[in-house]
Amino acid sequence: MMRSPVATMILALSLVASASATSPNYAKLIIGPWRSHIPQRPDRIVIFHSDGSWGVRNWDFNKPEDIRGRRWRVEGDKLIISAPPEDGGQRAAEKIVSFTHTAFVTEINGVRISYTRINHWPPKSPNQSIEPIPPYDQDSEERYYGPRSKP
Repeated sequence: MMRSPVATMILALSLVASASATSPNYAKLIIGPWRSHIPQRPDRIVIFHSDGSWGVRNWDFNKPEDIRGRRWRVEGDKLIISAPPEDGGQRAAEKIVSFTHTAFVTEINGVRISYTRINHWPPKSPNQSIEPIPPYDQDSEERYYGPRSKP
């Protein structure tokens, strides 16, 4: 069966639009503060900045965020992070295995790292507790961000 060039073009454009609609823009969605959990390590606060820098904080808000040259970027389904140059500047590629507006999970060398978005940032005082954002409406999230990927 022979298709017209116009029909072929419409089909091709719809496939491209469909593929891009299902690929979330991780680089945009990741920006902000997250509670990071790595098995057998204390949780910490990780903040991804829009300029490609990232910082860490422990739970002592009297101390400043530690950035010292840390960089991040997203390539496809990989979160590429680099340590501070004075710590060796090693790079790691964490595979993004699931991502929602409130949490995401990465994996590197068989270890899963979970990140939970922090609702109120920065804290108003050193004594303010930092909690993940409350439960969300999954249907609204899927309409906005697309279907949730499976871990």
